[in-house]
Parts: sequence; structure tokens; C-alpha cells
Amino acid sequence: MEGKTRYISGNVAAALGAKLARIQVAPIYPITPATTVSEKISDLIDSNELQAKIIYVESEHSAMAACIGAAMTGVRAFTATSSQGLLLMNEMIHWAAGARLPIVMAVANRAICAPWALWADHNDTMSVKDAGWIQLYCTNAQEVLDTILLAYRISEQTLIPVMVIYEGFLVSHTYEPVIVPSQKDADKFLPPLKPKFKLDPKNPISFGTIIMMPDYAAQLRYRQNNDMLTVFQKSEEAAQEFESAFGRSSTAIVESHNTKTAQTILISMGTMADTAKEVEKNPDIGWIRIKMFRPFPSRQIQKIILDRVWDAFSLKRIIVLDRNLSCGQGGHLWQEIRSALYDVTWRCNPYCDKPKIFGYVAGLNGDDITPATIEEIIKHSQLALNDERPILWGKGGNIA
Repeated sequence: MEGKTRYISGNVAAALGAKLARIQVAPIYPITPATTVSEKISDLIDSNELQAKIIYVESEHSAMAACIGAAMTGVRAFTATSSQGLLLMNEMIHWAAGARLPIVMAVANRAICAPWALWADHNDTMSVKDAGWIQLYCTNAQEVLDTILLAYRISEQTLIPVMVIYEGFLVSHTYEPVIVPSQKDADKFLPPLKPKFKLDPKNPISFGTIIMMPDYAAQLRYRQNNDMLTVFQKSEEAAQEFESAFGRSSTAIVESHNTKTAQTILISMGTMADTAKEVEKNPDIGWIRIKMFRPFPSRQIQKIILDRVWDAFSLKRIIVLDRNLSCGQGGHLWQEIRSALYDVTWRCNPYCDKPKIFGYVAGLNGDDITPATIEEIIKHSQLALNDERPILWGKGGNIA
């Protein structure tokens, strides 16, 4: 296993991951903070380090449309975007998923307007969480590079497109040591794409044609849903093969620490999860990081919590930290966790006290989240009684 440690940003890591995946077409349109992904890919092509076609388009909508056209011809397509650009892509994002095209897209999270904002939160990617794409949330530049390779492996096996998601500036522009594997090792892990279906003048077929019979369209959507459920197994298999190929592990779905005895369990995604991990050094605090948000790993979460139902230690509270807000409803991760655990975990033991599941929204538009912030949230939850409403957290504490 060969590899060199380089000091690079999250955006450069995404570009190098795409290069190692031997992408063949990269339609690009710049948007802060994802622009340097496209710039690096352009540099790699100009220096002949990457044999690919770059397409300069007039908008993010066109970038995804070009990815769709490229993927239909059986080549690896890649693009990167953020915030308003992701919103402009919306129509084509749904189309790519429905057409079952193995596209990978890097998304550097940025708050959406109005007002205009440049810093990170997850509202942009949450707006397309139900579009039929796999969503993988990364915490650092190393994971961004690794996940680009994993994403193509999973996407090409399931024919479901993948968003590799990381926070703008906090990851996209932060430089850190990253192990960049050799092209030889990357090729062993990710062999050349061999599409089952593609546009070919010698074998004419159509993609996405109109379906006049409603039941046919419904059956295709149901199949898409059922195939999405196979992603968990495919992801775990890919992660195991990744570790064998590169000599280091890469989280595929969820990871947890100290959940068997802790009185409080923190659940979060992205960079907040790394921050929460620092607080988890307290033996009374457990930690769960969600990497895969779509499909949502309900069974995996249930299994971690079910281990607590019959033990002698009392799980008093679950704190869900969201860097997003569904106005009037609370954080998206909090909603998913409440749904996953509702009347399932404690059904097998009616004598078990059901812990409260608090939802804290924090870090919107890049508001800084430190270990001290999370410790303040934990102290607040110890006194809180109502877990049925989201708690909006800002500088100085609870602001709602």
C-alpha cells in the first residue's frame, strides 16, 4: 500500500479523490466555497495528471444536466457545488436519481439566502435529502478524499448517485495532513466503470422516456426505494475492502463511542461530531456520529440504543445536535432520530425509563461550536423538561 502525506484543503482533497477515481467528464460552474474543487481539477487536466474532459457551463443546473448526459454514455462524471448552486440544480438532481445514474458530486455546505450568507450549515443539502441520492457527511479532508472513492464504488454497484458532503470553509478551506494513496492502489479498489446500460448508436435505448401507465412509474419508484435499502450492505462491504486496499478504516454509515454506559449520548454529523468527540472523553458522555444521512440508518441507531435497554445503567437523555433548521419543526437529524426510536427501543422493556430526546439547533451560518458550547448544551439538557420542541442555541445559550 503506497501513499504520500500532503498538506491540503478539503476542496483539494475532493479534487484529488476525483482524480484517483479517474473521472472522465467534469462539468463545472464556480460557487463559493466549492470553487477551488473545480480549479484544482482544471489544473490536474492542464498538467496531464488527469485525462478528462472539463465542460465550462453557464449555471449549476447545466452542470448537473451535463453530468447526466455524460453518465448516460457510460463514463464517470463528477461535479462540485454549494448552497444556491445546489438549489438551482434541484430539477436535475431529481432527474439523475430517477434515471439511476452513478454520478458523484462534492457539496461544500453553505447557508442559503436570504440574507446572503457564506458560512456553513446543512440547510442546502437538507433541502434535497429526499431527491433519491445517497448523502454522506464528512468531518475532515482525509475523509473527503476517501469518501469520493467509496462513493463511486457504492454508486456504480447500486446505480444511485452520491453526494459527498462537507462544511464550507470549516473543511473546504482548512489545510491538514492527508494521506493521498497511489493511483495503482486506487485502481485496484475502483476498477474501470462497466455500465450495464449506456447510450450507444449501435444499440439504441432510451433513458427517462415518458411513461403513460401510472402503475409502471410507481413500480420504478418502488424499485428505487428498495435498491436504496441495499446501500447499507454495499457500503459496509466497500468500507471493508477500502481498509484492505489502503490499510486504514473509513466510516461507512455510523460510528459510536462509549454508548454502553454513558448517561448522556450525543448524536451529530459533520464537524460538530468531531467537536462532540472531545466532550465524549467524559465517561458519562457517549457519542454517535451519523455519516450516512440518506438512506437513514434507523436500524443501526436502534441497535446501538437497544444495547442499553436491559443493562443496569440508566440512559437519561439523548442530545441531537443539528446544524440545520426546518422552520417550525426543528432540526432534520432530530426528527429522524425521534422517528427511528419512537416506541421501538423501549417496547421490549416496559419497565425501562424512556430517555428524553432533546433537539438542539446550533452552528447556523458557521456560528462557532466549541467543546465548551457542547458542554453548555449538556448542562442545559440536565435541567430541561420538555423534549418536544427544538431548542435553538446561540451565543449566550438558549435563544428560543
